[in-house]
Amino acid sequence: MGIVIGSLIFEVVDFTFLILVNVKYRTFRGVKLKRPWFSILFGLAAMLTIAGFSGIHSTSMPDGINEKVLVVSNGTSPFVCTGSLHPAGLRGAVLGWTDGVFESWGSLYFGSA
Repeated sequence: MGIVIGSLIFEVVDFTFLILVNVKYRTFRGVKLKRPWFSILFGLAAMLTIAGFSGIHSTSMPDGINEKVLVVSNGTSPFVCTGSLHPAGLRGAVLGWTDGVFESWGSLYFGSA
C-alpha cells in the first residue's frame, strides 16, 4: 500500500513539473522536461520492488505452515502417510492466485468435469 501511495505522490510531482515548466523555453536545473520522468523511473522502481518481494515470498513457506505433513486417506482401505511440502515458486504462486480469482467462473475456467 505504501508503494502505491508513494507512486501517486511522484505522479503528482511529475504532473506539476510538466505543467509549470515550458519545455521550449525553461528547464528544471538544466534538464528539459519532455517526458514524465518521475512516472517512468519511479514506476519502474515500484514494479521491480513488487517483483522482488513476489520472488522472495514465492521461495518460502507461509508463516504457520510446517514442511512435514500427515496425509490421511479415508477410502476403502484407510491409511496414513507423511509428506513434505515445498514452496510453490513463482509459477505455482501465479497459478494458485489465478485459480482462486477465477474459481467463480466454474466450468468456463476449469473445464467440464
